[in-house]
Amino acid sequence: MSKLLPFALAAAAWLSACGSSQPQLRVANRGATYGTVSRVGTEAENSSRGSATYQYAVQLDSGELLNFTYASDQGFRAGQRVMMVDGKLQQP
Repeated sequence: MSKLLPFALAAAAWLSACGSSQPQLRVANRGATYGTVSRVGTEAENSSRGSATYQYAVQLDSGELLNFTYASDQGFRAGQRVMMVDGKLQQP
């Protein structure tokens, strides 16, 4: 552990020189849940306006099936791998 001390001090000095007093650590896709789009569909909301909702059924890796509804097409297709972060679908 003492071998890491010089590195930590150098990193702290570099962050200080960059104007950051506290190091910021980002972890990619922290808390993400992965799955596969199993079904894509639309449902007309108001035929006079022509608006529709886009529905995506996602089979999570855990086996759970979730449905997501969006006001616009998110571009996901059946068979596509996706991840869920903060309750929203994203491409991995």
